[in-house]
Formats: sequence, structure tokens, C-alpha cells
Amino acid sequence: MHKPLFVFISFNFLWNANFSRFQKIITFLSIIGITISIFSIIIISSMMNGFENYFETNVLSFIPHAVITNKIKYVNKSQFPKKILKHMDIKKISDFITKEAIVQSNQGVFSAKIFGIDSSNYNNIESYNIKHVFSKISSGKNNSIIDEMLAKKLKIKIGDKIKLIILSNEKNCFLGNIFNQKSFTVTEIFSISNPINAYQIFINKNDCMKFFHYAQNYISGWRLWLKNPISTDVNNKTHFKHHLFISDWKSKKSELFNSMKIEKHVMIILFFLVVIVAIFNIVITLFLFIIEKQNTIAILKTQGLSSRNIMLTFFMLGMNFTIIGNVLGTIISIFLILQHHFLEFFLHVIFGNINIPILVSPWQIFYINIISMIITVIFILYPSWKATKIQPAKILTYE
Repeated sequence: MHKPLFVFISFNFLWNANFSRFQKIITFLSIIGITISIFSIIIISSMMNGFENYFETNVLSFIPHAVITNKIKYVNKSQFPKKILKHMDIKKISDFITKEAIVQSNQGVFSAKIFGIDSSNYNNIESYNIKHVFSKISSGKNNSIIDEMLAKKLKIKIGDKIKLIILSNEKNCFLGNIFNQKSFTVTEIFSISNPINAYQIFINKNDCMKFFHYAQNYISGWRLWLKNPISTDVNNKTHFKHHLFISDWKSKKSELFNSMKIEKHVMIILFFLVVIVAIFNIVITLFLFIIEKQNTIAILKTQGLSSRNIMLTFFMLGMNFTIIGNVLGTIISIFLILQHHFLEFFLHVIFGNINIPILVSPWQIFYINIISMIITVIFILYPSWKATKIQPAKILTYE
């Protein structure tokens, strides 16, 4: 005799050469339903991972993840709030000097942001891959480096002069706020991969401090880069001594971040809906099997098969559907991701000619499979228990 008996019977119920065409079709559809749901969720979640990775590498690598400053952006270096180092997973910190400016050339006028650069805060622009930065903006020469988008707007090239106009920290008793202006020579034009980095001007930090009328050891604030900028939650309402406060990239790019959060939540809901629909199909299939196998169940009960074994038989049958569907869905999705030409063809048919990044997370695939099996366990308990309530006396009366 096969032991455990319920495993043998459940596999016999799963597929048998003597099955009718209808039984084979509903078995096939139950497995296909789970396969398609797992396959689609793995593909879509991998696409979402790809978008997050693209966002992190192409956007968040160029902007600070958090900024500490005050309202006037004029801070003494000694006022840095050291307690923040205990509460945040920080990768690097850099001070910065910056101001909004009006940039004027012979061909036009545009707004931009000025940054003061030296060896202490070079990592602010390290990701731009600008060669020989300090030789091009050496102190006292009033040289500048600008991005290509700003250069196109102003219609300038290397060697041309630009005039920078900023609002001064100083005030005139009669005129109120006054403006500072100074001419700088463009010594380099750097390319950018993302419009988020556009309209920036880099000048030497010493020249910048003189131009801004900053006192020694005063800066605009500190830039923070985090190890996990997407998952780390920065409390933007946190205030420190000396009227300092912190703001993160999520507050500045709130629309983009909120859309990413909504997409993730929608995907989670769709995941549960797709899996639940497929599992409902398994539940219906189990009920059909129980109705079809009433005589067999009644005979097995008369032969001494316990209610526990009958329940385990149909529980195992439902789990077999899910396990086979999970394995097939996982294999097909991974195959299509690895053979990305097939996947790109289907994605281009649906979304048009756009590049969709894909990043596979093994742990995510594992969790998807585990969650689908947990949901299956919950849903198939009732039909499995219902099979134990069949009474042989009633079923076999007219046999």
C-alpha cells in the first residue's frame, strides 16, 4: 500500500488517463490560471524594479537625497547637527554653497543655479564626470563650468563670457534688497543625461564666497546622500538648533514620488486580485471534483479511510494545482526575462516603441510564490473539509 495514502490518491485525482475530456479541461485551466497570474506578476514586478533602479541610478545619483539648511541658506559650518548621524543611514555628506541667479550672455538671458566647488565638496559633482575641474575653475580667475542645456539656451561656447546676477544678502536702507553682478568666463560645457540636472553653473568656492559676500566658514548648508534613498523616510518637519531644518528629495519631487507610490500600491492590489481569481478557479475545480468523485469518496470511507485523510487528499490536490502553476509561471517568466528579445517584442506591441528597464529580484519571486500558496491554503480548507461530510449511506443507496 502507498504511504501516505492521501498523497497517492491526490496525485491520482490530479491526472488520470481515464479522465473525461471535461475533467482534463478543468484541471488544465486551474493550472493555467495560476501560471498566468504568477507569470504576469513576476514580469510586472520586475518592470517596477527596473523603473526604481533606473530612477535611483539616473536621477537620485545626481541630486542630494536630503539637504540641511536654514531659511536664508546661510549657516556656520560649526552648527552641523551631529545627532542626525545616529538616526539616518548616510553614505556621504558634503557642504555646499549655492544661489539662484540670472545668467546673461550676448545672445540671451536665463535663470540657473550657481554652485561653489572645491576639493572639500567635489563629490557634489563627481557623478558628472567633468575632467580637470579645478584647473578649469581655479581660484581668482572668475571661470565657470556650465551644462549643455544652459549653453544652448544662452547660445554660448567655451571661451565666451557670461554675466551672473544674484540677490545680495545685504540691504540698502533706501532701496531695500540690492543685486550683485559679475562676469565669468566659460571654460567647460558638460553634458547631462537627465533634464533634472539642467541649468547649473559651477565656479570656484573662493570666488563664489566673494561673489555671495559669505563670511569665512559660512556655507549654504549640507547635502546628504543616503544608502537607501527610496526606502528611507526623512521627517521633513524635524528642526534642529540654530533654526536648521532638513528636507529630502521626496518633498522636492513629490509628484514623481507620489506617482511611484501609487503605482506600487496599485500593483500590490492587482497582484492579490489576479492570484485570488486564479485560486477561486481552483476552489471551483475542487468542488467539481468532489461532486464527480462522491461515489469514490463514499467507497473509500466504507473501506476505512478517515475523514482526516479525505480532507488531506483534496487539500493536497488544491496545493498541487498551485505548486505546478507557480513552478511553470516562474520558469516561463524567468525564461522570457533572460531571452529579453521575446519580451521586448511583446512589450513593444502593447506599449509601443519605448525602452522598459527590467530588474529581477530573486527574493521578490520567492515571496510571490509563498504568498500565493498561503492564499491557496486559506481558500481550499473549506472545500477539503466539505468532502469529509459526504455520507456513504446516502450516496451508495441506489448503487
